[in-house]
Amino acid sequence: MKLDTETRQQQIVQAAILLIHLGGMQNLTIKKIADEVGFTEQAIYRHFDNKQAILAAIVNYIIICCGQMLDEITEIEDPLLQIRRFMVIHIEYFEKNPAIASVIFSEEIFRYETSLAVRVQQLIDGLIQFITEVLKRGQTAGEIHNGYPAEDLSFMILGSLRFLITVCRLSGNTFNIKERGWPLTETIIATLKPNQDSV
Repeated sequence: MKLDTETRQQQIVQAAILLIHLGGMQNLTIKKIADEVGFTEQAIYRHFDNKQAILAAIVNYIIICCGQMLDEITEIEDPLLQIRRFMVIHIEYFEKNPAIASVIFSEEIFRYETSLAVRVQQLIDGLIQFITEVLKRGQTAGEIHNGYPAEDLSFMILGSLRFLITVCRLSGNTFNIKERGWPLTETIIATLKPNQDSV
């Protein structure tokens, strides 16, 4: 059965993500992508002009995935529950999709691709802004400790999540990200709660 263009493009993107995961950017070649998906190199070029176009498609894919996760979180009203769900949903996602984590946190991919680096930076800025706004709302309502700037707390949350995933990657994915991620999430939530002695 002949596959439609969108399906073929998705296969190419997924193959590229896997190749980066397994061997870094130096492992990403049109020939290897073609071998992975079972296409000819010419068939790859019918869908993407070059490797940079494939990287751009990967960034698009990541942005869409992050947007879907944030859409789920915005339906939660309680700020602390939003932060907890933000942590949990990302831990669960990266546990199921370790190759995506390799791509997102592989700076070498974007170091020499300015347009892609800008888009990834915009994604990160958006995450920081989202968490900061949740924290500010919680601080205003007295549900989150207001002794620290919300933006600093958002960096702490994202930094903890990134470090958790980095440790997992360096372990060759033998590190149990959920087993370590759950208590880390609860520690962060406990830290964000208002100081009961000052209430």
